[in-house]
Amino acid sequence: MESSKRNIYSFKFKDPDLRSLRSLVSQIHPVYRINFGKNYGNLLSILNQQVDHTTLITLAQFYDLPLRCFIFQDFQLAPTLEEFERLVRIPMKDKSLFEGTDESLPLEVIASALHMGEKEEKDNLETKGNTKGFSLSFLLERAHTLLKAESWDACYSAIALAIYGIILFPNMDGFVDMTAICVFLTGNPVPTLLADVYYHISHRYTKKKGLIACCAPLLYQWFLEHLPKTGAWVEQSDVILSLRQLGYPMEGPPEANSLEAFLLLDFGAENLSLFQRIKEAWKNVNRKGKAELGRANGITKEPYF
Repeated sequence: MESSKRNIYSFKFKDPDLRSLRSLVSQIHPVYRINFGKNYGNLLSILNQQVDHTTLITLAQFYDLPLRCFIFQDFQLAPTLEEFERLVRIPMKDKSLFEGTDESLPLEVIASALHMGEKEEKDNLETKGNTKGFSLSFLLERAHTLLKAESWDACYSAIALAIYGIILFPNMDGFVDMTAICVFLTGNPVPTLLADVYYHISHRYTKKKGLIACCAPLLYQWFLEHLPKTGAWVEQSDVILSLRQLGYPMEGPPEANSLEAFLLLDFGAENLSLFQRIKEAWKNVNRKGKAELGRANGITKEPYF
């Protein structure tokens, strides 16, 4: 593949102020942080991930819209469900999917998930813009009170929801909106996290500028996984890492229909029947293996174009 001059696009990534949330978590004894992870996976690691936003902005320049992956000189990188599931450490199997924001969600459903009374929920559920939600300050204050009282399940849920709304699915600063709440209730954030990455990068790439409002710490962790861990030209002994780095070869050009643009905005508002078909398809996911993808290898071949 020959080098060519690239256009430089003016991208930004969401960079929320996490000091208060990190400070609160630092007050939790390590044993209870481990217990938090039993229900909420690797969210605390994502919370504490320091992100080099320049790296992510540079990575975004290499995105290829038709191929929907990051294109480099001799290889392509594309985030997958399996990779995100491993990084987040929240299993997807047998869990419901996020299918859209439900602003009319019954109060008792949210109250039960957060271990709070319906009156407290009603008193603190705010409307901001065109959505309802909780302020970050309310969730932090509630978590701090529950931490002192050692009411762990309720404390964990408040912290987890704050992470969902401020880091995993960032929208408005200091506010956890109903979309984040609905994903939180499914207990299955991974598919939506991956979709967010592709959606926001693809959308901004068509605009050639703007804010990429996906989970920057998770995307950064994913990218770091593909970089050498112990310096240049050092052999890696991790078999799983080697397989991921070698990946599957592209032995010929992709089929034309696989390069067709596909970006469904506003939960299928313009094509509800297609949106319904997509939701049904997610209920019957077919996993591909060697028979379809071929043997993993890192052999360099002649360019096919």
